[in-house]
Amino acid sequence: MSFAHDPRQNYLLAALPSDDRAAALFPQLERVQMPLGMMIYESGRPIQHAYFPTTSIVSLLYETEDGGSAEIAVIGNEGVVGITLFLGGGGDQQPSGCAERWLRLSTARPSPDE
Repeated sequence: MSFAHDPRQNYLLAALPSDDRAAALFPQLERVQMPLGMMIYESGRPIQHAYFPTTSIVSLLYETEDGGSAEIAVIGNEGVVGITLFLGGGGDQQPSGCAERWLRLSTARPSPDE
């Protein structure tokens, strides 16, 4: 990706103390640009990444039993999509992003001791 980025464009990442934790996390963030309407997760599939919007928003959709969907939340550069990655849970929310820039953190990241 060729766009300029600073993890501090996401307020949640900006709030991290500027000590070793932030220094260890920031290099693991991957810059990604997503097209409008891209589904980030599919219901029933394991979460592979957490996404930190920097210049975009994402809608969390809940799929109903009859096949409909309802928007249950909107997340912008103040938060993270895929918080269950850190909490060990799952869910049926299906985030759909608006086109722009994101930072992505993989589930396959080194442990803090490495």
